[in-house]
Order: sequence, then C-alpha cells, then structure tokens
Amino acid sequence: MEKILFLSPRLSDLATLTASSEVGSLPATFVKNPEPTKVWRTTGCAAESLVIDFGAAAVVDTAAIVAHNATAAGTVRLRLAATVPGLTAAPSVDSGVVSLWPSSGKHADPDWPHELSLARAVNGMAYRYARLDFADPANPAGYLEFGRIAAGRAWQPAMNIDLDPALGFVPLDVQEPNAYGQTFTDPRPWAQRQFDLSFSAANQDDVHDYAMELSRLRGQAGDVIVCLDPSATTRFHRWSMQALFTGRAVFKAQPLWDGADQTWGFSASLIEKL
Repeated sequence: MEKILFLSPRLSDLATLTASSEVGSLPATFVKNPEPTKVWRTTGCAAESLVIDFGAAAVVDTAAIVAHNATAAGTVRLRLAATVPGLTAAPSVDSGVVSLWPSSGKHADPDWPHELSLARAVNGMAYRYARLDFADPANPAGYLEFGRIAAGRAWQPAMNIDLDPALGFVPLDVQEPNAYGQTFTDPRPWAQRQFDLSFSAANQDDVHDYAMELSRLRGQAGDVIVCLDPSATTRFHRWSMQALFTGRAVFKAQPLWDGADQTWGFSASLIEKL
C-alpha cells in the first residue's frame, strides 16, 4: 500500500492553458474551475493535448484528471520541459503513454459520479511547462470531456495516516413526512462520499510545510485531490476523490519524537465535490 497522496490544483489554476482543440462554449479554461460538471470538451478524441504554462519554473510530478468521459482504452501522457518546443522534441521528464485506469482496468460500478485518474512522473526539478496528451480514438462520443485538471507537486507524508480511516456517505436524498405519517422522498443522483482521516504522529516538517499550508491555502472553498492509496487497483476509484475540507483545522504537538523532531497530530474530514 502506497502512502496517502494530496494534490492541490492551486499551481495549475494560476497557469495559462493552451488546448489542441475546444468547443467554443466549453473551453479548456473550464478545467480551472472547481465545479466538475463545468467541462472542457475537445472536438476529437484520437489525439488531444493541453499545454500548461506555469509562468515560472515549478516542480511538478503529478496531474489529476477528474470527471472525464474516457473509455477503458483511454490513455494519458505527462511531459515537462523548460520550453514549449522541448515538450515534444526533447522533454526533460516523460511519464510515457499510460492508461487512464489502474492495472485492473476501468471499474464497472454503476452510477459513478465523476471518474478520477492520475498521471505521475518521478521528478524533483523545476520546469515552466507541462503537457498532457490524451488519446481515446474509439470513444463513442467522438470527443473527450474533462471537468477538472490539477497539476503540481503531490504531497505524500513521511508517516502515513493512522490505520483507522473512516469512509462513509453523506445522504443527499430528501425525506419529507406529512401530517398523516407518510414520508415522501426526492432522490438525488448520487451519495456524497466522506473521508475522515487521522494523523497521530506526523513528521514536523510535513505538518508545518505541507499540511498546514494545504489547509491555509485551500480553506473550505478550494478543492483538493486525495487518494488514500495511489497504487490501488480495483478500489482506486472508491479510495480517491476531488474533495473539500470541512470543519476547523487544528494541529497539535505530540509528546513523541521521530528520531529528529517532535511529531504533530491532526485530523482531516473531507467530502466529495459533486
């Protein structure tokens, strides 16, 4: 099991995007909007791309693609370079062409609200430009859609979450009783997932340099990508989501040391962005 992964869309939200194609009313800039139903739609599906100009060199190793319509054959490729021509001629970092799905393939769970895929590359250097290439030539829609794309440096803490995460659902259906004992219902299309996570003894640098900053910069309005186990296969989609933090963020020093520094404890509750 791989350590939990968090990815903030903040870096790519501040970037300039150039798409290979777009429908006029559904431009590529929509992927910078946290609403997953506000999509970028391409005019084709065989070979589409998105170039991201961060404005200055930045360390990027992960891209998250949310609310897409790819089939089981859909692929993605992440490349980084110091110049736009270098992205295709001589990329400094190249993930290679990989499936948008885990090794187990696309899941078959019915009525799933928003698909989430990761494109990852081993990288610790800063580059100004990134490029995502998508291909799904047999897609029956004839186009590709993407509701949210985040690119940046993922955070995986040195000490993983406690071994007692709580996963649940927030019911969104409406129940309305009347004076005669009847209950009328108004169903909603999906149940909203919730992750309750605890870190009892997290590394001090992780907490102050990453967890606190993630909480401060995203607040309760900014979305974040969270994957309980990025290496998961058949349950990857159930253990990953575009999420929002809820409640108050409190970080407490613990009377424990990890061999170098005092450890810190905190908890996080996240709900799915629908």
